[in-house]
Amino acid sequence: MSIVRLEGLGSWEVDSASRAFVPRRLRKRYFCGGTWMGRREPFLFMIHELAQRVRADLDEGIIATWHDESHINWFAVQNETGILGSEYCYAPSFPNLADLRPRIVAVDKGNERTR
Repeated sequence: MSIVRLEGLGSWEVDSASRAFVPRRLRKRYFCGGTWMGRREPFLFMIHELAQRVRADLDEGIIATWHDESHINWFAVQNETGILGSEYCYAPSFPNLADLRPRIVAVDKGNERTR
C-alpha cells in the first residue's frame, strides 16, 4: 500500500475489528515498536492497558498486523506521550535516516521472519 493511501509513514493496523486500529484521520505520527522506555508509573499503565487490549483481541481471534507495534501506535494516538527521535531506533536500511547519529540500532529481521 502506498504512503498516500494510508496517510502517513508506518504500517498502521488496517483491520477495524482490532483494538489496535486507528482511523486514518488520527494517523499523525508513527512509533516504531523497537524501543520502549519511560517513567515507572506511566510505563506500567501503558503495558497494562496494552496487555488487556491484546488479550481481548486474542479472545476474538484477532492478531494485529504488527503485534505490539500496532497496539503501541493506538496508545500513542489516545494518550499524551513523550517522543524520542528516530536515532533511538535507528534502522540502517531506511535512507531517510542516513543523516542521523544512531543511539540504538534496530535489527532488520526482514518481513519473512517477523510474520
